Amino acid sequence: SLISRFISDYGDGDTNLTVSPLPSTTLNRVEIPINDHITLIDTPGIIDNSNVINFVEKKLYKKLNSKKEIKPRTYQLSKGQSLLLGDLVRLDYLEGENRNSFTFYIPNEIKIRRTSFKGDKLKELSINNLDVGYANDICINGLGFIKVVAGCKVSLYLNKDIAVFMRNNLI
Repeated sequence: SLISRFISDYGDGDTNLTVSPLPSTTLNRVEIPINDHITLIDTPGIIDNSNVINFVEKKLYKKLNSKKEIKPRTYQLSKGQSLLLGDLVRLDYLEGENRNSFTFYIPNEIKIRRTSFKGDKLKELSINNLDVGYANDICINGLGFIKVVAGCKVSLYLNKDIAVFMRNNLI
């Protein structure tokens, strides 16, 4: 999109590029002459193998790549409660204060459902046990992040190849 805009504003306008929201659509190096002195070069991007988009079907990818503003959703959990993030992630609240606040910054199209801690939904996925510090975010590569208010222990169930990490709260 950026290169197409440069061509329309500064170039001769003869070059048409394919624009796609899907990753890996640029297969080879593409040279685009802007004028006698400037040539833009479009190259294939870098594939992030630990991103959730590598493990979902095309229909779900469109939901993850939504252009809509993300609306935070906050849930109060008691120890022993769980939340399901679509069919992608399960979060079990294991230890911490009696009630803790979890705010999700993930695409609006991904449904969040409260479930029983004892339920089997998504427990066949790989488990990540996390000791979340005070005012930390849990980041799920390619999906978004979860703001956690108080320190706690949680289990996340998700595909074993999707990266999960923690950071200090941004918000």
